[in-house]
Amino acid sequence: MPVQKKKRSVIELVFHAVEVLIAFFLALMVLFTFLNVILRYVFNSGFAWSEEISRLCFIYLVYLGAIVAARDNAHLMVDALIARVPAKAQKVIYVAIQAITIWLLSMLVQGSWQWAIMKKGDVWPITRFPVFFINVAGAVLGVAYIAICIINLVRLIVGKEDPMVLLQPRHDEEEDELEQATPQKEDAE
Repeated sequence: MPVQKKKRSVIELVFHAVEVLIAFFLALMVLFTFLNVILRYVFNSGFAWSEEISRLCFIYLVYLGAIVAARDNAHLMVDALIARVPAKAQKVIYVAIQAITIWLLSMLVQGSWQWAIMKKGDVWPITRFPVFFINVAGAVLGVAYIAICIINLVRLIVGKEDPMVLLQPRHDEEEDELEQATPQKEDAE
């Protein structure tokens, strides 16, 4: 197996693990919220810790989901300008977009890390979960997203990929195989 393909499969494995973790956090959040609602309505009591666990799951679900969405180019984007300019201008605009994104995310990393250090002794009142790990999640998001932006710039500059291709949402190979296996309906006219 070539080294490039092996690296790609390791990266895909890591992102698949992150997607599984996101699904786990979502399931846990739904389970605890549903359980707490039932307990409060039926027994007039509930688990005090379930709100904090649900909040924690939601925070990590959002941050990890943003990383996966960045890798898949699934974030909201308006490409009306970049689609109408010549190829060289598209490259310049794409580099500017990535540079601005890196700059903004570096501020997120710096702010999240400073806030995490400032609040490192704080804990949530019921679960005693360290607030540090909540604030560090923003820094992890920023670093991962910056790495994705840098990889996109390398693909543009070194790999000579078309900016419009780099802006397209990424499809899994499994989705492509499913689309090919599904019979297409012909419009009867």
